[in-house]
Amino acid sequence: MIEERKRELRQLLQEANKSLVIRHTFGGERLNVPVDVYQKFLEERWKYYGIDFLSFSFSIQFSPDIADQSTRSNLLDYIRKELAPFINKAANPDLDSIQTASYSIENDSTYGDHLVAHSIHRSLPLFVVLHRLLEITLVRGIEEAVSFFDRCSCLEGTHAFWRDVGLLEGVKLEKRVEVFDGVQLIPLSFSGISWEVEQYLFRLPVDAITDRLDSLVGKTLLVIDRSGFSTICRPLEKAFQDRTRIDDLPFQVKVHKVKFPNVTAVNTFQTLFCQALSLVCDSPVKIFVGFYALEEDKSFNLPHGGSGMLRQRNRLGTSTEVKEVDIEKAKHLYERLVDLGANDREKLRIPIDRWIKSKTGWDPVDKMIDLGIAFESLYVPDGGGDITHKFSIRAARHLGREREHRMGLLKKFGQIYSRRSDAVHRGKLGPTVKFEEDSIPVSRFITKAQDLCRESILKILEDGKFPDWNSLILGGDVEQAIGA
Repeated sequence: MIEERKRELRQLLQEANKSLVIRHTFGGERLNVPVDVYQKFLEERWKYYGIDFLSFSFSIQFSPDIADQSTRSNLLDYIRKELAPFINKAANPDLDSIQTASYSIENDSTYGDHLVAHSIHRSLPLFVVLHRLLEITLVRGIEEAVSFFDRCSCLEGTHAFWRDVGLLEGVKLEKRVEVFDGVQLIPLSFSGISWEVEQYLFRLPVDAITDRLDSLVGKTLLVIDRSGFSTICRPLEKAFQDRTRIDDLPFQVKVHKVKFPNVTAVNTFQTLFCQALSLVCDSPVKIFVGFYALEEDKSFNLPHGGSGMLRQRNRLGTSTEVKEVDIEKAKHLYERLVDLGANDREKLRIPIDRWIKSKTGWDPVDKMIDLGIAFESLYVPDGGGDITHKFSIRAARHLGREREHRMGLLKKFGQIYSRRSDAVHRGKLGPTVKFEEDSIPVSRFITKAQDLCRESILKILEDGKFPDWNSLILGGDVEQAIGA
């Protein structure tokens, strides 16, 4: 845009501000929201994924508009003229609209830096562009709105961070934590929700609001930055395709240096970091829903995502409070998992996943079966022979410090495997079971078995490898092997 056209846009936005209204239609009734309330709403939303979830989960549409029809018409004509090269009449002859596309920029050894399309040819009516400019003017000021329109109204588009966002359940944070550069954990809690804004979400049942707020509390977002950009597509021109190399584009694109440069790396990190967090917290941590988003003011595309996150309540029970020191421990374990190498990491996947699963259900039989699978994957992956005998000796030798300690573990692991057999073959466990010399409630027995399983996993991670059972147990009777 030339400077003269920028001055014209500034003047039009100044005029628009004088008659700005925020409209809201709900249940067939058209209502106005006070401008200062909507301004505060946007300010909070744009801080970074906070109240954003509430606004989209309720499917409420707020529309910034201009009461003075002459000013509104003039601003729309301005937008239409500036975006004329991008207006696609074929897409909708009765409504002026543009086609947009958003991409993440990935890097791998095969293609180098290349595009991955996420939202292509999304039709965007010009009045939505008008609304977007009014929102930016309201929150960031006229100069930012002019700059935004200037950046977006060209083929090069606007370059930004593409964010992979995962909804984490099972951990609760007091404050935002940076795990790595460009990787953040962001807590969702009542303290981040403005009741001053909530009162203007008209005519919603109180229980609907409460249900959704309850579903947010205790959850955490895992946000991972990657490079991306958004552009407007010219009619009759193809959008850039998946795997288009950055060097082949007709313009320069800024590629941010990020820790996880492609979706495979992101998915691997999410999986391993959740495993590490679960082990540190001694509690299950999982990502149940994920979505993608460009920085809010870096795209013409309407923000989306988030509503699906609120359809179910917590599935993992009570969230565990974690501190920064716990995150550091989880980073250490994550790095240990990475250092294990692909083969050993895959060998640990089933034990960790089954240990986590044993802590998410309520049926003691299911818990015991999951623990049995975890223990067998750890200690008897080769099968064969007397599995109870082999499992007990290997586990006791692996975790035991001295002969007496190992003999105690030998008995415990034998009892654990017997209860695993009861669960598998009889489908039931008694209300109390024997653990060493004591009869204890089955729930306490399972907790002790879970603790030994976690201890086994952590020892392998700290050792940096799986034991070589042939060299660890060299034969002889049980007492000789345990005392070796």
